[in-house]
Amino acid sequence: MEIRLEDDRVTRLTKTGLPFATIGRIAEPHGMSWIDIDYSGLIARCVHHLGDLGHRHVALVNRSAELVAAGYGPSHRALAGFRAAAVQRGLTGVEVCCGDDTASGEACVEQLLVRSRPSPPSTRPPCRECGAR
Repeated sequence: MEIRLEDDRVTRLTKTGLPFATIGRIAEPHGMSWIDIDYSGLIARCVHHLGDLGHRHVALVNRSAELVAAGYGPSHRALAGFRAAAVQRGLTGVEVCCGDDTASGEACVEQLLVRSRPSPPSTRPPCRECGAR
């Protein structure tokens, strides 16, 4: 259903008084029936695992910018788990949004690769005092 944190469909269904269940949940799901994945916990565990393996730089490839902007619950919960775990572990985290098509995936990978490449060495001569460029 692509449930958003604030979702008019849930509000309308609640007002009907008919029983319903959703796949996904709104920000405050009290009093409603839903099933969902703990995206925050799932992503946090992945980040901790990568930290345990010695990684110092991690990336979250999230859903499309349009879904994130619309308040898509899983994308926001994944981002919260990613940020919290990266901070806990002292890791450098990079967040990118990615559409569901091949071209978006390729652009996302290229964006991550560009970010991970070291900066080219400076062409300025070194400082006479400390050797810095």
